[in-house]
Amino acid sequence: HLKDEYYILLDRTYRLPAPTEKPISEGYYSGLLHALFQSDQRLQNLWQGRVPPEDIWLSKAGEIVEEAITTLRPLIIIEPSTPYPAYQVSEEEKGILFDPLRAKLGVAVAVALAYSTGVSTYVIAPYRDQVMQMRLLCQRRYGDLLRRAGLASLVKFTTVHKMLGGEADNIVAVLGKEYFGSEESPTMHFQEPELLNVQLSRHRRVLVVIGDLRMLYRQAGEADKRLKERKYECMRKTVETMLVELAGLKQNELRALPRENVKREGNKAVYYRLY
Repeated sequence: HLKDEYYILLDRTYRLPAPTEKPISEGYYSGLLHALFQSDQRLQNLWQGRVPPEDIWLSKAGEIVEEAITTLRPLIIIEPSTPYPAYQVSEEEKGILFDPLRAKLGVAVAVALAYSTGVSTYVIAPYRDQVMQMRLLCQRRYGDLLRRAGLASLVKFTTVHKMLGGEADNIVAVLGKEYFGSEESPTMHFQEPELLNVQLSRHRRVLVVIGDLRMLYRQAGEADKRLKERKYECMRKTVETMLVELAGLKQNELRALPRENVKREGNKAVYYRLY
């Protein structure tokens, strides 16, 4: 009786559809977390049609979202390649933690998801500046489109910390700084490794990750070597499972990719490096 009714609660997640629970299971739960529902169940008949191509950003986002959902792949990873570390220029010039490229991608993907699925879609980021700027960008660029379609209430923006205990059908997770910083002042992901766990575990249907997971993987390894401990092994295992096992990257591609757009397709995930 106990096993049937209660034991399942200890090692099963009712929220995350398999196999999207596997990265955090490997990284944070020693492989003991399993999903009760399969992604095929959650994504079946979810697609309702592509969002109108209001601009080049929304057109590209619509294509990416359509391919993933219609092939029943619940995980999309987008790595925007920039000539400088994310957030650096805005922080130095304006004193805010804001990456305009990630903002445009995050907003476009969120609007495409909400329009194409008709279910709740949250964009979550670690910095309030990033969240506020994305909210304003969405209203300015796509507010009329969402209102005409009756979908304005579906797209929301919030910080990762405010999303603790929350969930949504679709999540667009915009990463923070993926580089370590310093031992005296590590960046947020390295101050709170659990932050990545939260970002990757709020969705019921589709998860989109925007950021440089490969840099996070490399920096976590280098930080552990420098500190002579395995404090960030949880992030390395999580990222490796997402990119290699689910998205189809080769192990050596975690270190280097060609200087061009790259696409890799796994059985349940798709990876884009937009150069």
